Amino acid sequence: MLMNLGATYKVTQSVSVDLQLKNLTNRYYEYVWYDPDGAQGSLHSPGDGRALYTGVTVDF
Repeated sequence: MLMNLGATYKVTQSVSVDLQLKNLTNRYYEYVWYDPDGAQGSLHSPGDGRALYTGVTVDF
């Protein structure tokens, strides 16, 4: 199970700060998908590790 956290803090009426922590436990996982033509069979790609994202939103 992947765990993500997120929070938003409203600094003023028009400015907010966002914080997101993805894959909190740094768990290894893979994306698996299948080739629609069937030539390759299943394909795998490693998922992202733990990551921290921040952002600022300004409303005009």
